[in-house]
Amino acid sequence: MVEKRLSDCAEIASLVALAGDILSLSGVENPQIEAEVLMAEALGTSRSGVFIRLREEPAQAARGRFISLVERRSAREPVQYILGRQDFSGRIFTVNPAVLIPRPETEILAREGADFLKGLNSPLAADIGTGSGCIAVTLALEAPESFIYAVDSSRGALQTATANAEQNGAIESVEFLEGDLLQPLSGRGLQGRLDLIISNPPYIPTDDIQGLQPEVLYEPKAALDGGPDGLDALRRLVHEGPAYLRPGGRLTLEMGYGQAGAVRDMIDAEPGLHFEKIILDFAGVERIISALKR
Repeated sequence: MVEKRLSDCAEIASLVALAGDILSLSGVENPQIEAEVLMAEALGTSRSGVFIRLREEPAQAARGRFISLVERRSAREPVQYILGRQDFSGRIFTVNPAVLIPRPETEILAREGADFLKGLNSPLAADIGTGSGCIAVTLALEAPESFIYAVDSSRGALQTATANAEQNGAIESVEFLEGDLLQPLSGRGLQGRLDLIISNPPYIPTDDIQGLQPEVLYEPKAALDGGPDGLDALRRLVHEGPAYLRPGGRLTLEMGYGQAGAVRDMIDAEPGLHFEKIILDFAGVERIISALKR
């Protein structure tokens, strides 16, 4: 149906306008902007390039690409997966269904970690659940004296993260390790040596996942599902993290809406940690929590 309706349009302007209507009916937010983005991708240009060419008729190959992209987006596939990329802290990262799509609030997490590392001498850090590698790469580039261990249980995620480190010029400063949370750090002589453990772990309660936006359901469940109360991974990081931190080292975690109190209680109950601060995200949600090793 999408193909037939769009095939009736001649000019780029009418294609984009109709695609915006189709995406709107599918429940996509900002449908007109997304239609322009998809047309830019189909034409191999920018959104401003689309505006310059509104009265042109696209080549048949570009028209076919555009129709295919609109069909995928109208099925609520995330536009980041369709394009294969996402901006994070001013850098472009490859994304695909093996990795969580980086969010703006995670930029706050990465910046907080980088600022902590900048003042240290040859710091060591671990990014647990690295996904696309956006946090690890950001730390490596913005705190250039640091070395980062980036851990993930998904081989596909690690392949994507490695490619992102290479394309952003950080591969020499990051070592990628496969395994569950902190387990891959064991046996490497890192106990009591890390300056920073940072993580955007899965923190959505299992029963809440099916009620999320359709786009989120395209993302890897392992990167979303935090167990019955959403706190499984956070509990383990708070409990197991102190063994790897040096005195004064920091544990910095992203958490979900309404979880700050529970995570603060975990930290207060952990003898090796001392609560430091909570940071709000752009919506005013208590999103990031930090603790220091005693």
